[in-house]
Amino acid sequence: MKLLFESWRKFTIEEAAKSVKDLAGIDYKNAGGAPPSWMLDLIRDMGIEKAAKLYNVPLPPRKGPLPPKGTKEHGQIVSDIANLVMTTKIPPRSIIIIYGTTKGFAITYGAAFFDGKQIKIEPFFSTDRKGSDMTRGITISGFPAGSIEVIKAKPKFGDCEGGYITKMTYNTTKGWGPLLYDIAMEYATSKGSGLMSDRDMVSGQAKKVWDYYQNNRSDVKATQLDIDYEEARKYDLKQLTPNNDKDDCEQLSSVSYAMGNKYGEWEKDDWQSFSAKDVIKDLPWKKQSLSKMYSKDATNISLLKQNSLIHAPGLGIDLDKILLKKLGQLN
Repeated sequence: MKLLFESWRKFTIEEAAKSVKDLAGIDYKNAGGAPPSWMLDLIRDMGIEKAAKLYNVPLPPRKGPLPPKGTKEHGQIVSDIANLVMTTKIPPRSIIIIYGTTKGFAITYGAAFFDGKQIKIEPFFSTDRKGSDMTRGITISGFPAGSIEVIKAKPKFGDCEGGYITKMTYNTTKGWGPLLYDIAMEYATSKGSGLMSDRDMVSGQAKKVWDYYQNNRSDVKATQLDIDYEEARKYDLKQLTPNNDKDDCEQLSSVSYAMGNKYGEWEKDDWQSFSAKDVIKDLPWKKQSLSKMYSKDATNISLLKQNSLIHAPGLGIDLDKILLKKLGQLN
């Protein structure tokens, strides 16, 4: 197991990127007799009522709303919940959650909580980031957060070799984003044939991820996709495999960056649009990392499964049942 962890670390997108080993190493155990900081953060960020429901802790009888924050009564309720939670003696664990959507699937960080009787799975879709609207749901301090939404490319964007597209990435805790991308790629490979970037618009920061996959990841396979017929006609570009429509895929993001960063980096103030007449003949769009689909073996998913750190019903992995079984063996 140690060799698997260490050999995998060298394939992360950047030196500061987190790994499955890092996820497994997060420790939420109580330190001393005081309520742990994560518990107080959870109550603060979730709110008293949701935190109490999560841990099946009864709130004191009351008429009307709960006492406002800052009052002695509010502080007493927070203390009571935290102290009752500590009696479970089973700390939460940070996990990966994969679930199906109407158009594909989503991968998010989250946590598994034990309320004394059952396991509850709670997703943390995004972290707070000042000045950004790419947030969703709540974030608990100390827990990795972030998520990726993935859709099937066909039929909207072409056959695209049966691959999946990363359509939405929410703010992710620093260092934990690359692992999400890797897991999304592994799952897309198992359910289809691989993962690719958004076909329309890709930020400069996101493009660096795909550039890294193309140029630095020997464990990742890159498959060249063709430009679809209508788009090739629009920009007067040649298709790579005109007799094969299975690899046809929208390539607007690739064409945009092949024109120059000022046409691709839509988030920049100096971003420029272009028309078909601006596209030069034989534009080298296929050299762009965004023009390809990427696939890889399920290395991370296997490690997550071995360490009971993933909830993925689509793969037959029901973490709540797995953890309850382990707890039963311990009791």
